[in-house]
Amino acid sequence: MAKKHKYTKYTRAHLTLRNLRFWLFWCVLIVLIVLGMIEIHKYFDEKLTQYEAAQYKYVAEETAKIFTEKRFNELYEYEAHKDEEYIETREDYDNYIRELAGNAEIEYTRISSESSHEIRYIVTADGKKFGEFTLEKTGETYTFEVIPLIGYSFGCDIYKPGQIYIDTLRPVTYDYIIPSNASIYVNGNKVGDEYIVGTPQKMFFEGHLPSGQEAYKLVSYRFNCALGTPEISVIGADGRTVALNEIGQDTYAYQFSYSDELLKPQYETGVRNFFETYCKFTSQSTTKAKLTDLILKGSRALDYINNYEKKWITKPSSTEFDNYYTKNYAILPGNALTVEVYGDYICHYNNTKKVNTYSNAMRLYFVKSGNKYVVYDFEMLYDTTSED
Repeated sequence: MAKKHKYTKYTRAHLTLRNLRFWLFWCVLIVLIVLGMIEIHKYFDEKLTQYEAAQYKYVAEETAKIFTEKRFNELYEYEAHKDEEYIETREDYDNYIRELAGNAEIEYTRISSESSHEIRYIVTADGKKFGEFTLEKTGETYTFEVIPLIGYSFGCDIYKPGQIYIDTLRPVTYDYIIPSNASIYVNGNKVGDEYIVGTPQKMFFEGHLPSGQEAYKLVSYRFNCALGTPEISVIGADGRTVALNEIGQDTYAYQFSYSDELLKPQYETGVRNFFETYCKFTSQSTTKAKLTDLILKGSRALDYINNYEKKWITKPSSTEFDNYYTKNYAILPGNALTVEVYGDYICHYNNTKKVNTYSNAMRLYFVKSGNKYVVYDFEMLYDTTSED
């Protein structure tokens, strides 16, 4: 007898629901797969982006921008000698480097390094070396799992900006000895008193100028310049350039100048007249009035003559001068004239047939009074006596 099978009779509603469950399952599965792929893509995209960003080339690029973007004001911080005292300012430095760089194309290239913990680059401007910089390992490593949960990792060392090496500042020490009434200008900027060193030196005519006039001194300045060869000028109180002599490496000094060729022809006769009259006065060979007529009233020279004891030299029967000469003519502040005069004053004594020679040297100071020059001060450079 044949086995009977039981058939289930499905209605249209049942068949429709069955088909919906089938498609719903597959739709959910596909959605899950897609979402999984998206998450995997996001994971790898994020990790690879981070990995790429951790590459040293980007750190090098950012560091090199100080050069390539010509941010030279920042570059100053890396100068080896920046902490030393210089005349130039940070702004001067920025302008100087910009002038050096000009419109040059600035590039950087990796070069070998002796250390395994750094990467080294050379910076060039139109092919000429301009500087160097390094990247240093931080000691950290960026890693990520290529296959999550399994543990296979991939990564790289993390770097940071290291040192920047430049040699732009080339320090040079300058020494200038100038009159105290003059000023030094470096690249158009006045050098301040803070650069004065030592004690000012007195000039030979200090204390021997006309009333109301002050003698300038010689002042020493020492300062450093580091941005190439500076433009240095010394301007006097009259607005004119003061001539200096180079007395050593980067050392310049004011040398008091005499004008013998110009002044000697004009004033030598008057100088000799005073010298001879003074010598004769000391030996009672001329009157005091003749001497004081050559001296400014109320002056230091007149005070000296009024208090001079002249009787220590016996009055000679005749006198003469030998080895006479003048030198070192110069115009001083207050339009005064100074000159040195030298000569032997020879006194003859007929009653004893004796001859005395007095070697004298004087520095005279003249000032104009009316239409003539008169002595207002003098000093003895030496005064010796010898007998023949």
